[in-house]
Amino acid sequence: MSINNPGSLFNQGFPEFQENRPLWWLKPTDKVAKLDAMMDIRKIRHVPIIEPIDPKSDEPRGELKTVISKTDLAKILTPPNELYPPEFPLTPQQKSEVQKFTKEIHAKRLDQIPDFAQLMTIPVKTLSLRNSTVGDVFEALMNSVRPEGQNFTRRYRTLCVYGDNNLIVGTISYTDVLRKINDSNEPQFLRATIDKNSLFKKREDLTVLTEDDDLLQARSTLNENPFTHIPITTPDGRFVTGIVDDIMVNTFLHDITFDRYSDLPLKHIMLRLNERNTVSPNTITSKVIETFVPPNSKDRPTALVVCTKDSDGGKFTLDGIISYTDIFRGFPNGANPPKAPTPETPK
Repeated sequence: MSINNPGSLFNQGFPEFQENRPLWWLKPTDKVAKLDAMMDIRKIRHVPIIEPIDPKSDEPRGELKTVISKTDLAKILTPPNELYPPEFPLTPQQKSEVQKFTKEIHAKRLDQIPDFAQLMTIPVKTLSLRNSTVGDVFEALMNSVRPEGQNFTRRYRTLCVYGDNNLIVGTISYTDVLRKINDSNEPQFLRATIDKNSLFKKREDLTVLTEDDDLLQARSTLNENPFTHIPITTPDGRFVTGIVDDIMVNTFLHDITFDRYSDLPLKHIMLRLNERNTVSPNTITSKVIETFVPPNSKDRPTALVVCTKDSDGGKFTLDGIISYTDIFRGFPNGANPPKAPTPETPK
């Protein structure tokens, strides 16, 4: 039984997942400052919020209220200093407002933040150490959900795993599954290039914006579609130069910085292409997975730009985009290719 068998039980597909696995979690009464620091210091992007049965206990036994993501936190915090475009600094008044807001918001409890309080009313996707299957893991991490009665969709990139007696024994993220796939010893899938495996979405199927488009256009595009990343091209569309995601948009469109940055061309705030967020079409799948899960990085990408570099000018031509969900969807077929039909025995 292994990860390429969807019917395997969770603890068979992930035997290394022990009940003493470290779990970083918070209570609803903890402060925003602790959440922000935990994500930064622990280099994690998702934190379970648990209402413990015993408030005096450090054991995560109790009701899982929600899982707060880096995107959720970005919606309420102002941009960190290193992200402000140097060509467009904040005014002295805006700097003062940011400092005051940051101090006030960090001092609040998580359950005092309306956005977080709302999340705590929505059922959370979870897994069972004993009863869930490998297929359940893939399905839960791949498919976003639209909570009943809500006007937004939510994607879970980290899932909490319950053991016995209402005890949360750990979390499993898309990066854990990617590493498991890379260790699966499936050469036909891992050694094939991503264009041969047909894993990435081609340019003609993508929505792109240019460097001259602004944050409001990026926000509108993301709100109207299920994807979370947008490739950014030169104004003429010939070359791809960067990428914008939902975290970046939510970060800059904060109430205090909205007037300053809402009309700002994306070229000033996009994440420029580098070796950490790009791969070429002829990169083998195992190397693509390694790019998704770099060691000792708190900023692991969830999507990569697929592009071809011009050896003369050093510019990039857009071929497509690949997300971790593309790897997940391609793995069962690549690891378990359809068997060739057996020739009929001559009569």
